[in-house]
Amino acid sequence: MTGCRKVPVMNWRENKFDHALDYALAWGREDYVSILYLCRRASLCPGECFALTLESAARAVEERELTYTSADGTPRTVELDSLLEARLKRDLTGAATGCALYLKPGQKAEEAERALWAFLRDCSITWEEGDQDD
Repeated sequence: MTGCRKVPVMNWRENKFDHALDYALAWGREDYVSILYLCRRASLCPGECFALTLESAARAVEERELTYTSADGTPRTVELDSLLEARLKRDLTGAATGCALYLKPGQKAEEAERALWAFLRDCSITWEEGDQDD
């Protein structure tokens, strides 16, 4: 994993974050919902999310804290709140064995991250076009 490009969700107002969640749900992207929550609540970047293994996610649910390797190679640990714990538990159900938690079989992390950024760009376009509910 090279570098860590943070999703700006930490700085989004609540209604913009909710719009991104609604957009992801409307497109059936539960994985993106979880990634958005991991970025906002645990300060992970998308590359760190796409690098999560099934084993680290299962251990996180069991221990209520997530240990992962940061973009700079440093091991980090964050506590899980009940929402993150539930999201990881949900995502582990039916996850493809032998893959990272949020990657499809054969998919590379860089490809998945580019797809997420494109998705968020499209989401921002709908936000700017007036789907705002101030």
